Amino acid sequence: MKLRLQPNSVRLRLSEAEVAQLAQSGRLSERVSFPGTDGGTLVYEILVDAEVVEIAASFTNGCITVKVPKASAEDWARSGDVTLSSGRAANGDYAFIAIIEKDLARRRPERK
Repeated sequence: MKLRLQPNSVRLRLSEAEVAQLAQSGRLSERVSFPGTDGGTLVYEILVDAEVVEIAASFTNGCITVKVPKASAEDWARSGDVTLSSGRAANGDYAFIAIIEKDLARRRPERK
């Protein structure tokens, strides 16, 4: 799973195998350990949650968590849709965006 951070957004890109794993287990996580004396670690994860009604991201104790409604995650995993996203504020402006994308292998045309 690839992580991309930009101002006011987090983007997670999943391989086909990771999409299948998320659909099966309801959780996908990665850990990055930084060298140094404090042993700092960043964890980022996607959790499928039947209790949430929209995609939401949080950051607590060195962990970025993106929660996805169960029905949305199941539909997305089975469909040809590439992107799940949230973040549109009620007034139409973007406050914070959480994006989950399928990182599908692109086939290159054969050379002749």
